[in-house]
Amino acid sequence: MSANINKYRAFLEAARRGSFTKAAGALGYSQSGVSHMISDLERLWGVRLFGRGGGPVVLTRRGEELLPLVEELCRSYDRLQLKLDEADEDLPSVRVAATSSIAAYRLPRPLGLFVAENPRIRVDLLLGTYAEVERLILEDEVDLGFLPNVAGREDLLARPFDRDEIVAVLPERHRLASRARVDIEELADEEFVADAETAPLLQADLRHLRVRFETADVTAIISMVESGLGVSLLPSLALERCPFDVIVRHLDNPAFRTTYVACRRDAPLSPPAAALFALLDSSAC
Repeated sequence: MSANINKYRAFLEAARRGSFTKAAGALGYSQSGVSHMISDLERLWGVRLFGRGGGPVVLTRRGEELLPLVEELCRSYDRLQLKLDEADEDLPSVRVAATSSIAAYRLPRPLGLFVAENPRIRVDLLLGTYAEVERLILEDEVDLGFLPNVAGREDLLARPFDRDEIVAVLPERHRLASRARVDIEELADEEFVADAETAPLLQADLRHLRVRFETADVTAIISMVESGLGVSLLPSLALERCPFDVIVRHLDNPAFRTTYVACRRDAPLSPPAAALFALLDSSAC
C-alpha cells in the first residue's frame, strides 16, 4: 500500500482543480508526470480514481471515498515534517565561514570526519570573500572562519590550516607561456589583474607593480587573464578544476600563502565549535 507522498499530492491537486494540467502547474511537474503518478496510484490500489474523458477530470465514487483519507494523510505528513524541522533547529550547531575554493576543495574531508564523529551536530557553512569571512568572525556571526595573513592579530585565535603555492597565471599566447617556470622579475613590466588578497605580496616583490584591475573575485580574475587583460599571481587552490583556457606556471623562487582557521579570541567557543576547531587544527595540510 506504500506510495510516494508526491503521488498523494498529485491526486489531491488534480481532484481540487479538475485538471491534470493545472495540478502539474501547481506542483511544478509536467502534465505527463502528474498523469503517470496518478496511474501509479490506481495500479497500486487497484481502483479507478478519475473518470477519463473530455473536459475536467472527475473523481469516481472510489476516488471520492479515498480523497478525505488522502487529505488527512498529507496533513499528518506535513505535521510530522514540521516537528522534524523543529527538532533540527534544536540540534547543537557550528557556524563556519569560508571562501568557495576552501569550501569546495579543502573542507569536505575534515567536515565529513566531524559529522561522522558527531552526527547530532549541525554545521552551517557560509560562503564569502576573505573580507566577508573576517567580518562574520569579528561580528560573532560565525564561530570559525578561514583567513590568510593573520600574523600579529591580537583579536583572533588562529591555527594554520592550508599551505598553498602562489603561481603565475598567463594568457595562452603570452611570451612566457613556453617557460616551465617564471621569474617574478620577468613580470615587472606586465599589467596585472590582481587578487586583492595577494596584491600586498606582489607589491613587496615588484616595486613598480602595474595593476590594471584589482578584485577579490578569483573567477573574474582568471576570466580577465583568459581574455588577455593582464597576468596574475594566484594561490594554486584557485586554479583547481579551472574551466578557463589559461597558462599556469610555477615561480622560480616558490612563494606560498598560508590559510588559517580562526575565531575570536575574546569569545569562548561552544563545545561543538571547539571540537571542530581542534579537528581542523589536527587535519591541517
